Amino acid sequence: MTNSFIPLVDQIYHDSPLIKRSFEALTDDLLFLFERLNVRVSLVAVYIENVNHSIPKGLLRKTCAALPLSFTEYFVPQNTDWDEIIALVKSLNVDKDIHGLIVDLPFSPDSILIFIDPLKNVRLNNSDYLQLKELGLPPNEEEILSILMMLEKTFDAAVEQISKQRGNPG
Repeated sequence: MTNSFIPLVDQIYHDSPLIKRSFEALTDDLLFLFERLNVRVSLVAVYIENVNHSIPKGLLRKTCAALPLSFTEYFVPQNTDWDEIIALVKSLNVDKDIHGLIVDLPFSPDSILIFIDPLKNVRLNNSDYLQLKELGLPPNEEEILSILMMLEKTFDAAVEQISKQRGNPG
């Protein structure tokens, strides 16, 4: 499989071998699951329409498009009732073909966490962000590495979910 993102990484982040290595390692991991176990890792993101988000959607889309994984976005209208959003999240939780879930809402993000299956929640936590800050990367490199870290969490969640489904406790 050709990685359309690698030339972009080379062009923009030519001084960041960390980004390139992270992307290549993640690609290898995802290909392994697909080729050996016939499982395509799946990530879903839920957003409120026409609102600024903490996750760079364009970068997430471009990165996911360049990787051997499935990526789906749900855009919820601004006037959607909270109960409808919770129902959507709960339905995504029970879908065995979804391995990672990003819910990026502009209001009280901690309140939605109680409804996300912890195994599928691949948003970065404070500890992850501190690790990123300690690297001392420029903001654009930090942003792409944060996306790659969420995708690596999605891979890890897929491995754990597949193990449980096949009767091999993680």
